Amino acid sequence: MKTLYITLLSILITSQTFSQDYIASNGNKLTSTSRLSTSLSSFTIEVIDDDSFNYTQFLSESKESKSVYRVDGKQISKKELVKIFRKASRKSNEQQEFNKYLATNYSSIYSQLTPMELKTLYSAFSEKRIATYLSSLPSIL
Repeated sequence: MKTLYITLLSILITSQTFSQDYIASNGNKLTSTSRLSTSLSSFTIEVIDDDSFNYTQFLSESKESKSVYRVDGKQISKKELVKIFRKASRKSNEQQEFNKYLATNYSSIYSQLTPMELKTLYSAFSEKRIATYLSSLPSIL
């Protein structure tokens, strides 16, 4: 009888431990895949923290991401933001044109970003463009 009691108690404790581990491991996965952000600052921090920023890789990661950013009551996905900033950088040759494009076409996004964030986004998204390569080449004439 004593061994039966010890065996049942061991099974109970073991099952509780396994269930807690299962809940803890699944809980972390759910929060990391479906993250809601409320500001664009978290997006710019993500771009800034990526030392070897690559647009195509960042775009493919954003397609899989469930991140949503709140801009003037509207929700914009991470993929849409990446495309907006890349388009703005393609249509501009310098920082001022980038700011002007965002201010006229996406004023709600522009109003939520600081000048430092705008500068960082422009430099990150304008890298590896043909115009950047051409401007860095020495002049033959």
